[in-house]
Amino acid sequence: MSRKRSASKWDVVSGRTSQQNIRFSSALIGPPQHARKKFWRAVLRVRKTHPNGNFDLDLDLDNITVDIIDATPLYPPGLAFTRLHGCHILNWDVQLLQPLLPLLLVLRKHLRFESRYLYISSTMQQNAVELCTILVRDTYGELSSRVVAVLLEYGRSALHTIVRRVKIPEKVVKQTLVVLIQQHLVLHYTHDDGGRDATYYECNWLQIYELLHSGRIVRTIEERFGTDAASVISNFLLLGHARVSDFISAYGTSTKTKTNGTLPNGTPISASEATGTSQITSAAQISKHIVSLMQEKFLIPVQLHHMHPTIDTENAIRQKVTSEQAGITAAMQAKMKKAIDEKVAEKMEALSTDLDNKNFGLKRKSDYQEGRARKRAKFSSVNETDGEEWEIDGTVVLRVNHSKFLAIFRNEELVRWVESRIGKATSQVYAELLKHIEKKAISHRTEKGLTDVGKKYVVSTLDIGTTLSKAIDLVNSIAFGSSANGGSKRHMANGSHNQFGEVGEESEGDSDDYDLDADLDADLDVSMNGNHDLSSAAQEKKEQLQNIRKHLSLLAEDPNQFVTKQEGSMQYGGWTVDTERLCRLLCTRELEQIVEERFGGVATRLVRIIKDRGKMDEKGLADTALLRQKDIRSHLGALHERGFIHIQEVPKTAERLPARTFYFFYFDEGMSKMAILNDFYKAMSRIIQRIDYERGLNSMILSKSERTDVKGHEEELLTKKELTDLAKWKRTEEKLLGQLMRIDRQVMMFRDW
Repeated sequence: MSRKRSASKWDVVSGRTSQQNIRFSSALIGPPQHARKKFWRAVLRVRKTHPNGNFDLDLDLDNITVDIIDATPLYPPGLAFTRLHGCHILNWDVQLLQPLLPLLLVLRKHLRFESRYLYISSTMQQNAVELCTILVRDTYGELSSRVVAVLLEYGRSALHTIVRRVKIPEKVVKQTLVVLIQQHLVLHYTHDDGGRDATYYECNWLQIYELLHSGRIVRTIEERFGTDAASVISNFLLLGHARVSDFISAYGTSTKTKTNGTLPNGTPISASEATGTSQITSAAQISKHIVSLMQEKFLIPVQLHHMHPTIDTENAIRQKVTSEQAGITAAMQAKMKKAIDEKVAEKMEALSTDLDNKNFGLKRKSDYQEGRARKRAKFSSVNETDGEEWEIDGTVVLRVNHSKFLAIFRNEELVRWVESRIGKATSQVYAELLKHIEKKAISHRTEKGLTDVGKKYVVSTLDIGTTLSKAIDLVNSIAFGSSANGGSKRHMANGSHNQFGEVGEESEGDSDDYDLDADLDADLDVSMNGNHDLSSAAQEKKEQLQNIRKHLSLLAEDPNQFVTKQEGSMQYGGWTVDTERLCRLLCTRELEQIVEERFGGVATRLVRIIKDRGKMDEKGLADTALLRQKDIRSHLGALHERGFIHIQEVPKTAERLPARTFYFFYFDEGMSKMAILNDFYKAMSRIIQRIDYERGLNSMILSKSERTDVKGHEEELLTKKELTDLAKWKRTEEKLLGQLMRIDRQVMMFRDW
């Protein structure tokens, strides 16, 4: 049935995908002919047609649940209808949104999507935007924070749009964008827009959040590689990315002209250099540290796709793959969609697996002997590196690989979990196992979190024994007692018990009961003296491997299954770690702890029941929890109010009367995490603001204590009151920063891992 269009209306004229791995569907003008239920993420350009001219408005849609039904008679004239499902309206300018409110109300009324998913300027987005703006302001200044705030609030924008909204000269905006792009805080992409090149800028808010981890990153490198390598990584964090030749030449200059912790142009240098503790005196030393950091993937070469939004890179690959399929009609495209999607996914993964090569971005030395290198590589041990045979390519541009550090932080959390459940010595063995996996796995950060590209990596017991410190007491941390049936029972050193409250017991059919001595003797005796008589060193090595294997067996037998044994994969058995499953368990454990702290044990029990059973009404919940309905009603209301559980209304009749409606409670883990992250972002913003406020109150004493003539002589040059105020400020700052880091740990757990 045709309808006459109104003189003033909104029509969809173009669209593009947002940062999701889902393509955009063509917009439809008018109602659908059949029921639709698809999942799209998109940004639409809407044009208002008016007798005086046209007006364009970009709509950033993400996360509104829209259940599209066949409701042709209900559509008003001139309604621009799009096939969208799973979207929400994000960061609107209320003044621009005003003409669209009638259209939104029509969608809300006639397309029947749940009203709680329709919101303007999401609270979570507001808190995340506020946090990112504060971080950029504290690090790069007020001007950069204003540009970032505009990009976060309005989304992807062209230069002229940014200039109009920031209200500062275009030249200054360009200079600011250069700084932000250098730091990878802003991404850009240029495409053909009607015969002319159009460049759009987009804020990389996840990279902005990584500014919080700078100190922890430097400390991690210092623990693993020493002060000099920490100084190198600190400078790369400061620069964003840099060409190797430029970095080495600038670093050499700075080591000669440093004064009071700053360069001649005012650029700060690392603390180790300022205090004179840095031992870097030549370009060769810098090159050696950079090679080590590159081989461990702490520094990676910058590639073109690192500067572009992921979705633009995917769209370019998709367009290229589609164009290679010559003679494809529209009907054929639908049939070949799956094949095209697989090719696109394969090429996208190839961009990440380029880093799988240990020496990616390096080149062989000119005097390198090929035959000698092959022999050395063949007989080198696990912990040895071949850095002597490789040198830096001076033309390579490097940046810090933040995904690698996220994987390290994740592994540290897993080690702490093992220590709390089993014991210190076992956690140290587990940490060594995870370090071996770190060297093999290439971590890649996506919108869904941190993923390890490639297959699961297997580490042998011998590999762990090669690098494990001999100072760790592996023998006295596990006690074995004979059981009645001749088996063995393991008693953990810290008295940990399994989920049944009993000490872990080894079954008779355990696969760990094969003859380890025979395996070890077969390899160690020949390698040590060649006459099948184990030397003292080989015997000591054999006992160490046996003890390591006992600790690994404890990890495998734990109810959480921290490791998995791979029989027959390699000599002495191989071990793998399912980090994805363990991180899910960590998140569940942390989520339940948060619920218990906020709402009590009854609420935690209700959440567990809903997660286990699915959608349940109040009566069913009360029966399962063995509680009265009136006793759980307040807990359900509090959980629903804070977003931990949700309600689905199922009407018994068409009238949808409240008295004739079923109310089912259900648990959505993703939405619960969003609600928690919302609170975390807000809390972190308030903590940083409180630190700034406290610093302002103590600005005079802080400025005096930071003077070069006062540092180290505070007791002599400061009054008693000033010393008291300074100590009070340090205690306050320490408490606030400690709380900030604890919240950051939970944010990484729910969002990144």
